[in-house]
Amino acid sequence: SKGIENLSRRASEMGVPLVSLAQQPGVKDGYVFQMGLTTKNQVEEVARYAIEKGSMKNFAVLYPTNQVGTDAAFHFWDLVESRGGKVTAFEGYDPKEVDFRNAVDKTLGIFYPEARSTELAELAAARAKDNITKRTRLTEKYFTLKPIIDFDGVLILDEAKTASQIMPTFVYRDADVLKFLGTSTWNTA
Repeated sequence: SKGIENLSRRASEMGVPLVSLAQQPGVKDGYVFQMGLTTKNQVEEVARYAIEKGSMKNFAVLYPTNQVGTDAAFHFWDLVESRGGKVTAFEGYDPKEVDFRNAVDKTLGIFYPEARSTELAELAAARAKDNITKRTRLTEKYFTLKPIIDFDGVLILDEAKTASQIMPTFVYRDADVLKFLGTSTWNTA
């Protein structure tokens, strides 16, 4: 997939037919025959399956901010809306990222606590009522906002290694009953 643009362009210049199994389409003309399942095809199937078979309506999307990730994420969003669903969280991250806490926190609505001032005031009132002054493992619930989970599934548009780093972050943030969706890049030992 990485070199398909150059390969397909060269095949077109030389007038040589190219049968491509790449996930990216490359140059589209009469010499390039796309036989592989593109990321776009896969995203279409994930959206269809999740809504029709999985009974999901609301989605969160996490994607790398490269060309493939961004295109696939927006394509998924369009597909979901065309099928009556909704994307309630949409978060990109640097493709070289290894710490996904910020992306997950933004997805769960806990990255910007000032936006949830009413809930913070309620937590402060509960601390005052129960005379809690120290933050400990036992009193953490009096200090921490609960995640907002207004989606049925999370689409992670990245390879298995990255997805396996993102998923535990959701669990760590007390969002542990989620359905995760992905493409064939998850198909690895």
